[in-house]
Amino acid sequence: MKLTSFSCRLLAGVPLLLGAVLAVGGCSDVITYSKESRAKGLDLYDQGAYADAAGAFRNAIRQNPADYRSHYYLGACYAQDKNYHEAIQQYQTCLAIMPSSLEGASDRPFRMKTLDGLAAAFAATGDRPVESPEAAAGADSSEQFFLLAKVNRNLGDADAALEAYHQAQLLNPDDFYVIKEYGLYLLKLNQVQQADPELRHAYTLNDKDDEVNAALRQIGVVPGPGLKPEADMQQPIIPEGPIPSVDLSKIHLQNPFRTDASADSASTSAGTDVTPSPKD
Repeated sequence: MKLTSFSCRLLAGVPLLLGAVLAVGGCSDVITYSKESRAKGLDLYDQGAYADAAGAFRNAIRQNPADYRSHYYLGACYAQDKNYHEAIQQYQTCLAIMPSSLEGASDRPFRMKTLDGLAAAFAATGDRPVESPEAAAGADSSEQFFLLAKVNRNLGDADAALEAYHQAQLLNPDDFYVIKEYGLYLLKLNQVQQADPELRHAYTLNDKDDEVNAALRQIGVVPGPGLKPEADMQQPIIPEGPIPSVDLSKIHLQNPFRTDASADSASTSAGTDVTPSPKD
């Protein structure tokens, strides 16, 4: 396993930050002040005042170290000022603390956004987060190769990017974001034959994605239920094959129009001895 030395130094500090996250958890007023500082930072960021925005985001983080969004936006401020090493640190911290909250753990779109920012910062420094297939061993191995693919794309190394996408796909074959981006990148490189199965697979994972649907139409594939596996399609109410025969001799049908009086009459006419009750 081999990470860049700079990445190793950054990751070594993550446990300390996580300890601070646990120390402030559950303090609602602190979280409120953190959100206010973050909102102020976003306004300043939109105005292009990146240094002032960074100060607001740092204030939000001091109040609530678990505010993963503020870590991301602080990283974005550093990237705007070309402080890429600091940006990498904030992006990595954001990714590290996201699983510590229910909101962060389920915020997959924001995680993808953070990976994009991290990849751009790595590419700007010329560093690569992973340098060999053995480097990504662990629970997040697919994401590490996914990040590497993004970095290589930013560096213009298409072959290395495709290899990293392939590795990420092998490690997590049903990750929609990986499959989608892999297919779209193949299509961008005009590798239509290779892109076709990836885009079809992405469609089976999420048939509502506009980019995937547009890409399928671009290669002459009409999105629709026919692209999904048969097992995922709605099954008919009546099963396929011949209808099984029914043994009517085992079914006792009762005439719904037959009354109790007619039943007694039928029994008497047939010679049945009806014994009166003691009450009669």
